Amino acid sequence: MTSYAELFAKLKAADASWESIGPQPATRVDEIESKFGIRLPRSFRRFLIEIGGIEYPNHYYTSIDDDYLDEQDGFLCNTNMLREQAGQLPDGLIALESDHDADRWACLDLIE
Repeated sequence: MTSYAELFAKLKAADASWESIGPQPATRVDEIESKFGIRLPRSFRRFLIEIGGIEYPNHYYTSIDDDYLDEQDGFLCNTNMLREQAGQLPDGLIALESDHDADRWACLDLIE
């Protein structure tokens, strides 16, 4: 199985503007799930532990950054923005990234 680190290396080789936040301890993912009352899919947990998150100029991706536990600006920042803009977001979804130019959102289904 290809690791997320290997996939990210290929992404970065194609466009050097991509950055990785860096590996994170599983305890941080546990803190996110506990604090926000969510259960992340195993694959996304693994991504966060191996990569921590990704960054690209002028884009914000859901990740483990310095303020990941902040209620408004942390891990659920994109989800909060979508809820404010759209008026609602079905339960069990979190927003992963906003395409600010096209006003499109990528969401992750948390319901197993």
